[in-house]
Amino acid sequence: MGCGNVKQFPVYQKDEYPECVNLTFKVDDRKINPDAKYFDDNETLIHCKVFQISSVAVHMGEYIVGIAITLKVNGKDKALQHIGSGAVIDTEKLYMEPFEHIEHMKCTYSQDGLHSLEFKTNTERTLQSIGNVGEGEEVRELDLKEQDKALIGFRGCFKEHIYDIFAYIAVRLDILNDAADDDDLALMEAEGEEDFDPAERV
Repeated sequence: MGCGNVKQFPVYQKDEYPECVNLTFKVDDRKINPDAKYFDDNETLIHCKVFQISSVAVHMGEYIVGIAITLKVNGKDKALQHIGSGAVIDTEKLYMEPFEHIEHMKCTYSQDGLHSLEFKTNTERTLQSIGNVGEGEEVRELDLKEQDKALIGFRGCFKEHIYDIFAYIAVRLDILNDAADDDDLALMEAEGEEDFDPAERV
């Protein structure tokens, strides 16, 4: 179900749709956990034209039990939460500043599930979450800084806790906004309005 037209955000072109990156390098978990539940933020990300996370929370138990993000949709928060059936012992949460974005992720995992998650923003703020079993033997890091991209959502599967997780990444919102401002400026100048100020754009 769509969220309507979000006019203040630029719209992705077809070749800019969110890219999906596997953070756990695992095979299809249906074979391992046939009754696992699957989650996918893609429909919201595409139909709502959402490009900014306003908060991220990680729920911990023995492993990483769940993950939740809050997105800015038409100036309002929209919560997406994916959580298993295991006991939540603790939760770590990070509230994002305007135009702050997550540009680095690190996770550790094993065949038993997701052991830890770490997020770092472009302002060097870090959220680190580790389940009670400690870090896993496998490590995967994703650095988006040089790609001018940011984390915007997830997909994966869970049962008692999260077994497998993928990250949706896309071009950063500030870059899209700058490009939109440049396009508006070029259009207004072409129409003879040289005094057009992008800062006044609604």
